[in-house]
Amino acid sequence: MKKCLNCEFMNKDSAKFCGKCGAYLEQKINDIRKVLLPPGMYFREGREISFGYDIPNAYSPNNPNWKTFSLKDLVDEDEIKYAENPDLVKIYVHVLNQDKDILDIYICSKAQIYANPDCSNMFSDSDVEKINLLNFNTSKVQNMSEMFANCTNLKELNLSVFTTENVDNYWYMFRGCEKLEKINFSKIDVETKKYLIYILNKFSETFDFNKIDKSLASENDLDEDYFSMVISMFDDCDEIKSIILPD
Repeated sequence: MKKCLNCEFMNKDSAKFCGKCGAYLEQKINDIRKVLLPPGMYFREGREISFGYDIPNAYSPNNPNWKTFSLKDLVDEDEIKYAENPDLVKIYVHVLNQDKDILDIYICSKAQIYANPDCSNMFSDSDVEKINLLNFNTSKVQNMSEMFANCTNLKELNLSVFTTENVDNYWYMFRGCEKLEKINFSKIDVETKKYLIYILNKFSETFDFNKIDKSLASENDLDEDYFSMVISMFDDCDEIKSIILPD
């Protein structure tokens, strides 16, 4: 068995990434360092946004369409002071179409990248089509309100690396993601899972969260405020067909 140095979860010997927190397992103990992203990191541009460990395969330093930045280049001084080890992160931007501002963004570090406790609106109101979160640890996050709100081009979200035991604010997390069809939420916290299972069992044929009667909460010994918050996560998500939850 291979022990994760980040969360101590025991993985199969053949595993390269931790099955619990997603950390890269090939690091040595003296290589383990953590990055905490600063508050105020918002992604309003980018066709594809990726958080990873390695330099993008297609990166070419001699190609003028590739640009590199540090966190300090992109985040205000007032916010960067709340980051931890920001120098361990490098950001690669691939400009695909200069005239139409089409670009891919890669946030990379050999260290584990921890999301800031406040992730509200992090990706909201963007044209992003795909988000890869391989190196994106959410164990410190408390606020995910409107995190992906109005990402109108997203069709699928793989949040299987998300651990949400400390999250207490999910309000309107996916609001207005009008093309979103599938969400993998396979590590969501037990409390939210309970509410989602009830809702999905009750309304599995329609997935129409906008028509759910909130009075059902009190009738089934559920907290009405929490029930309303869970419903709000999918406000105006008219194309939802699949939500993957923990076993």
